[in-house]
Amino acid sequence: MLRITNLSFEYKSKMALSNINLLIHDGDFLLLTGANGSGKTTLLKILSGLLPIQSGRIFHNTEELSQKDLKMLCGYVFHNPVNQIIGSTVEEDVAFGLENMGIARIMMHEEVEKILRKFELYKFRDEDPMNLSAGQAQKLVVASIAVLKPKYLFLDEPTSMLDDKGCQQVKEVIQLLNRIGVAIVISTHEIHLFADLAKRIVHLSNGRIDFDGSIADFINSDIDDVEE
Repeated sequence: MLRITNLSFEYKSKMALSNINLLIHDGDFLLLTGANGSGKTTLLKILSGLLPIQSGRIFHNTEELSQKDLKMLCGYVFHNPVNQIIGSTVEEDVAFGLENMGIARIMMHEEVEKILRKFELYKFRDEDPMNLSAGQAQKLVVASIAVLKPKYLFLDEPTSMLDDKGCQQVKEVIQLLNRIGVAIVISTHEIHLFADLAKRIVHLSNGRIDFDGSIADFINSDIDDVEE
């Protein structure tokens, strides 16, 4: 379990997050929503170690985590997959993180092939990632994080740039990861896409949590700054 207590973050005298308290359980599937500028991306970047912990504390079970610890425990998928693709081929892109970890080459190849097959990307292994469809590119980015076996995966608007087919492709791989125990947190306005999978929804307003509960209760609430 991730336990976030009294988390605040400031950009040049502008408060982005104020006193966030949140629990993310192992195997959870949580939607994070709110108006643009409400602090969703900032929160996900702090939880994945991409931004520092300025104020507050984050625990994994009883152990307090540093920014470095969060990078090892969590994965982050950017809004635009092009910003996260590094390799010149699909296979190289998935292998990149394992190479940085110093994984033995034989084991690395086994893990890369396994994840490519699981995500139905193996036939594209020698392709330039820039030749993939938008949905396939987003699947590739998720695969490149999933191969590192994070316990928590944070995704920032992963379907906002995709057509219906691409949305379904990405939804399927996210569901696959959740089924094997990865906790999923998705920042999204497209609540309807994940309503059948999500266990909870958290709403941010001006950097503060003002709702944490079920999808049904959220839809019946007075909050109306997101698409339902």
